[in-house]
Amino acid sequence: MCLTGVCEFRSFLTIMCENQTPFLQADHLIDKVGVARLCEITGRHAVRVRQWRRGKSVGGTDGLVPAECLAAIFLANAEPGSDLRLETADFLPRPRAELDASELLLSIQQRRRGVS
Repeated sequence: MCLTGVCEFRSFLTIMCENQTPFLQADHLIDKVGVARLCEITGRHAVRVRQWRRGKSVGGTDGLVPAECLAAIFLANAEPGSDLRLETADFLPRPRAELDASELLLSIQQRRRGVS
């Protein structure tokens, strides 16, 4: 195994451990709606919206969207003529255990590249 492969694997494990949150609600909504649109709907700064993806130990929300923000997103989705296309299941917290390995790897690669 080449040294580059070892370094890549170590950084993969580090990122995986740092970004491990128990729930995927925030990941799912951010991926589906986008940070900019969520900022517009909730009135929160982009940094705060991105923090939803992080663990509580580093200032995040463990992957959960705060209740007041979730209510704002739900109301924006319910408005007639809304461009949001969210289903009821999109608002439910999904445990990270439901992720398969390929989904987790894709999520980590996107975060590494700074894709929100």
